Amino acid sequence: MGFRTYTNPLWKEKFEEMIILSPFLDITTLKYFSKENTVRGEKYLFSRKEELDKIHLDILEGYNVFAFSQRVADGEDDIELSEEADEVPKSQNLHAKLFIGSKKEKKTRWYLGSANCTNAAMMRNEEFLISLDSKDKNASVKEILKILSPKAETGELQIFEKYEREIREPIKSEEFDFRKIVFSLLSYLENKKNIKAVCKPESGQTDKFNIKILLKLHKIFELKEFNISCAPYGWKRDLKLVKPKKISLNFDGMALHNLSPFFIWNIYHKKSEKSKEFITWLPIKLPENRKQAIFRSIIQNKEKFFEFIQFLLGSNEGQFEFLGKKENSKYSGGDSSVILKHNQPLFEDLLKASSRDPGKLNEIDKVINQLQNAGGDDLIPEDFKKFWKVFQEAIKVG
Repeated sequence: MGFRTYTNPLWKEKFEEMIILSPFLDITTLKYFSKENTVRGEKYLFSRKEELDKIHLDILEGYNVFAFSQRVADGEDDIELSEEADEVPKSQNLHAKLFIGSKKEKKTRWYLGSANCTNAAMMRNEEFLISLDSKDKNASVKEILKILSPKAETGELQIFEKYEREIREPIKSEEFDFRKIVFSLLSYLENKKNIKAVCKPESGQTDKFNIKILLKLHKIFELKEFNISCAPYGWKRDLKLVKPKKISLNFDGMALHNLSPFFIWNIYHKKSEKSKEFITWLPIKLPENRKQAIFRSIIQNKEKFFEFIQFLLGSNEGQFEFLGKKENSKYSGGDSSVILKHNQPLFEDLLKASSRDPGKLNEIDKVINQLQNAGGDDLIPEDFKKFWKVFQEAIKVG
C-alpha cells in the first residue's frame, strides 16, 4: 500500500475478532479498529510496553492488552557473551507486525508484513503486506492466542504478559525514539546529490583498495545530541564519525573480497547512550573481479573445497564447517590422493546424486567453473578433476 493506486486492505476488512501485533502504535489507528462495525468481538493487542505506556487507558479499554516481556527484550543482559568477539548485550525487542482476523465463514485471514498499527503506516507510507487465508483451526485467533500468551501455570516462557497500569494518563517513555532522526538521515541519503562513493586501487597494490565517501553539508550532522558514524559493510575496523565541517571519509587498505555497495550507519544518542544501526546501498563502481574474489575467500583451501562439495550434496545436514577442523583430520595434508582414498562417502554421494538428483551435479559443476574463473584452480585436487570428468559426461547425458 502507498504505491500508486494500491490502498490499505485493512480498511476494507470486517472481522469477528482480531489480533493486532505491532511494535509501534498510535491513537488514530487504535480508535479505528475499536469500531464495532470493524471488529465485532474481542480485540487482542500485543505491543512493546513503552508504546502502550504512551496510550491513554480510555483508548486501551477496548482491547485485551499484552506487553512484550522485558525478560525477553533484555535477555542478553542475563547471558555471558564472548569477550573475544567484543560483543555487548543488545535489546531483543518486538519488531514483528501481524494482523489476524476471523471471518464469518470460519476462515482466518492473516496480514503479515512491514506495516505498524500507526496512521503513518496505514495512510502515508509505502508498505508491504501479504494476505494469507486459512480454514485450519491451528491458524485461528484462539489458537494463536495460546502461543502468544500461554497461561503461567503451563510453565512456558511468557513472551507477552498481561499489560496493566494504574495511571490512566499516558506515561512518558524513557526509551529514545530514533524514528525521526533515522527518517531524516535516510531522506538525506536517498538524494544522489548528497552522497558520492568512490573506490580506487591502493597505489602499487592489486589486491588492496581505498573507498572514499563524500557527503554534502547538512544540518543533520550538526546536531549536538547525536553522533553519526559510517563505514563500508566489509570494513573490519571501527565506524568513522561524520564531522560537520569535514564531510569526507576515507577507508583505506580494504581487501578485494571485502568491497561492497552496502554501507553501515550508526546513530548514537548521547543522552540515552543508545544507538541505532542500519545498512543502506550506495551507487559505487567496484572492480569487476570482486565476486570471484569473494568466492575464492569462501573456498580457501582443498579442505574447504571438499567441505563445500559435500555441502552441495546435502550429505552433511547443511553444515559448512565439519572438515579440516583438527590437525589430524583425514582430509589434512597436501596429497590429494590421500584425501580421496579416505573420502569414500564423497564418491558414493556423487554416484547417488547422478542417479537420484542430477541437479546437484550441475550445481557442483558451476562451483568448479566459478572457482577456476576466480583463479582457484589450485584448490581443486588433480585426482578429483580426473574422476569429475566422468560425472560431467553424466550431466551432459542427463
